[in-house]
Amino acid sequence: MINIPNYRILKELGSGGMGAVYLAEHELIKRKVAIKVLHKHLVSNKEFIKRFRREAELLATLDHPNIVRLNEYFEHEGYLCLIMEYVDGMELDQHINKVSGPINEAELIPMFKQILEAIGYAHKKGLVHRDIKPANILISKDGKIKVLDFGIAKMMCDDKGLTNAGVQVGTVAYMSPEQVQAEKVDLRTDTYSLGVTLYQMAVGQVPYANSNVFDTQLQIVSKPFPNPRDIYPGISDRLLKILE
Repeated sequence: MINIPNYRILKELGSGGMGAVYLAEHELIKRKVAIKVLHKHLVSNKEFIKRFRREAELLATLDHPNIVRLNEYFEHEGYLCLIMEYVDGMELDQHINKVSGPINEAELIPMFKQILEAIGYAHKKGLVHRDIKPANILISKDGKIKVLDFGIAKMMCDDKGLTNAGVQVGTVAYMSPEQVQAEKVDLRTDTYSLGVTLYQMAVGQVPYANSNVFDTQLQIVSKPFPNPRDIYPGISDRLLKILE
């Protein structure tokens, strides 16, 4: 287990290709935080270090009630750490898969409005998230939405971004056509991913639910969304019109 000054690690919350996230408690004030740590085998990779530090820089510019807050960034004994607000809740995809299935309109609309407010705020700051999906959206126990994981986000004015045209980034099922084709992205990229997220919230699954990555990419660039009522006949007329 890692050793971070002033914090007691309670458990690992999750792990991905770039880093692991731990639940920790400050030893003096007893406040719980989420600590994102770059994987040890990546700390010698200059590009991953640059990307991790860039995430910290971007998060430091964001102060919104629907975006997970960065408290502190530091490097200690070879570890690179983001000390972040801890949200006691559930990822939106888990909520859909294990609790709600398709979310009823009365619950969905206020949830999605909070997501829009978070991403709209980031866009006003000139930031494109590039990986909007339910797994990067938390629902706290009191029902508040928190968007997280700006690890592959990009400033619109940053021509020296870590990923440019010709490099494909994002999660395939939520990618926009320009992401699939590794073209230059802008704010509309997030708008498309928000549409996929809304679709999943409304009907319980993504528009193109294929196990084959190539088939998914082909459908994204060549086909409109499937009729939501073919998947979930109970979708309201109002949501159906929005998704059309």
